[in-house]
Amino acid sequence: MIVKAGLPSFVTCVSVRLLLLIAIAYINLHYLLPRYLLTGKYLEYFFFVVLSIAGYLLVQGLFDIFLYGYVLGPMRRNFFWETISYNFFSTLNCN
Repeated sequence: MIVKAGLPSFVTCVSVRLLLLIAIAYINLHYLLPRYLLTGKYLEYFFFVVLSIAGYLLVQGLFDIFLYGYVLGPMRRNFFWETISYNFFSTLNCN
């Protein structure tokens, strides 16, 4: 990616991924944990954690479509679903 798009595109890609993961961690630690998990509202906590991960997958998938579809070259037709699965498993590895 660095060779094809250059260092600024690589830094942007890494920064977007990290900022989204930091945002999920912040929301989880400062809002979801105290309001739901520590008060015994386990189903609500689980729902909002899944919702935040789904939001991450959506935003990161759209960014990947932009990056790989328009910055790095033409994209395939079903590229969005491939990015969702990749981002889902990479998110699980980070948490």
